Amino acid sequence: MGDGEFRLQSRLLGHSDRVMALEKLGDSPHTLISGSRDRTCRLWDVRTASQIGCIHIDSSCVYCVDSRHQLIALGTHNGAVHMYDMRNISGRQSSQTTGRGGATPTIASNRISNHPLMCMHMTTSSRDDTISVATGSKIGELSLVQLDGSFLEQILQYIPDSDFYAVRSLQIIDGGHHIISTHNNGMAKLYSTHNTDCLTSRYEIGISSYDTVLSIGQTLELVAQQKISKVQLTCVEAYGDTILCGGMEGLIQRWIFDQF
Repeated sequence: MGDGEFRLQSRLLGHSDRVMALEKLGDSPHTLISGSRDRTCRLWDVRTASQIGCIHIDSSCVYCVDSRHQLIALGTHNGAVHMYDMRNISGRQSSQTTGRGGATPTIASNRISNHPLMCMHMTTSSRDDTISVATGSKIGELSLVQLDGSFLEQILQYIPDSDFYAVRSLQIIDGGHHIISTHNNGMAKLYSTHNTDCLTSRYEIGISSYDTVLSIGQTLELVAQQKISKVQLTCVEAYGDTILCGGMEGLIQRWIFDQF
């Protein structure tokens, strides 16, 4: 046990409901993005503890956020992905000018699931600068969308036929050839993006039925999975052939996958 201690430096005040997501803005070390159940995404300058921007989402709560360079992606409770350009977010000193009377324009939006999106990861292709966003839902769905001009095209989807456990974290890895995810039941899963089948399906969970959104495109292929914890896995990070997973018990595990 170390003998250090945490010291509160500041509080960022503005959200009126539970904060669901925090993310650093692109390459900016001093700008923080937050998403909340109050249906807003807010931008903060952590040096001054001040709000510098606010995006209101009228349709749903914000459950996850990510960014790449000047782009911001939001995932919502109603299964939609919204993408914004940081440079279009006006009224940085007050959320009033970006509120419902003068909404921040989206670059693109698409509802890709009937279920809440719990996490997302955005990447940029080194070959052609294509923007891709992977998302994980409350029932274990994974999707991959790509930005095509002003449209977010869903090109990949994985729908589990059992073990409907929420995706807690995910990451696009191996140059976009694989996606790694962690789940509420302690499962870590590795997916390949090379299958080319189309997929549409319907599932019943308990007494509630859910119709999945039709995906015209590829199917994510599950290539490996491993139950590595008795409690929830909450985050994942990957580099090379190494996967790091963190869980509710405070343990970080390092795994090597030989599929790469």
